Amino acid sequence: MHEKIAIIYTRQIKEDYLYYIKENFALIRRLFKENKNCPPYNEDKTSKEHKLFYQCRAKHFQYMAIMGMNAEHILKIILLKKGYIINKGFSGKKFTGSFLKKIKTFEETNFENVSQEQKVLDSLYDEAQKFITKLETISFGECIKLFKNSVKEDKDYFNSTKKLPLNIPKKKIWVDGMYLESYHGPIYDYFGFKEIDVNNALDVIRHMRNNYIHIAGAKGEQEGIIHYLYNFLLYLCVKEFKSFFIDEKYLSETKAKVEKLFPAIENIF
Repeated sequence: MHEKIAIIYTRQIKEDYLYYIKENFALIRRLFKENKNCPPYNEDKTSKEHKLFYQCRAKHFQYMAIMGMNAEHILKIILLKKGYIINKGFSGKKFTGSFLKKIKTFEETNFENVSQEQKVLDSLYDEAQKFITKLETISFGECIKLFKNSVKEDKDYFNSTKKLPLNIPKKKIWVDGMYLESYHGPIYDYFGFKEIDVNNALDVIRHMRNNYIHIAGAKGEQEGIIHYLYNFLLYLCVKEFKSFFIDEKYLSETKAKVEKLFPAIENIF
């Protein structure tokens, strides 16, 4: 069997990525659920509450880091589907149309035996690896740039999605003959973002992921942020691979009304 350096969009690669992504979604949900009933901080280090509090914090660090990791793999399998080369050194370049056609023919062929199938698969990798020589893949930042560029002309890609404001909008109130602006406390931002929408969600996730991977410390996520980022990633998965993710559910949060910011799973096309 040939060493596989190039990453090409075969059924096996697709299923490896999609099952990995789906299991990560399940793990995030489980960790999030376990973290919901976290007790208040107790400074008594011998107390049960003290230990549970820090266990909850650890779970929070885990599911935030996993969400960031999932985001990168979601983008990479989407880019592969769109024909992009995700091996390092070819950012922005696509496989040739003729090569993609060969992959499609391979996937649609019913081979007489496994050895015949393996021989054709090896020939596909040989062809790809005439110019792809590095196993490393492009960075998360490059993935984001390529993905945004690939969907920018599709005006309906994010149809029926809404933004998540992180601050209550100021209102002008008439008081004693003059208009005064309402005050709701200091302006909140999350890594410099004062609202999250489909245009900046991936950038938010990249900042979040880089922080949680390198620093074991909570970032004070405002209510709704985690739900929005999780649901945004699930939206991308359903948009691109609906049959595989049709049974998934959004991470719901009634108070934040985040579930109303994305269309129902069955209505994503």
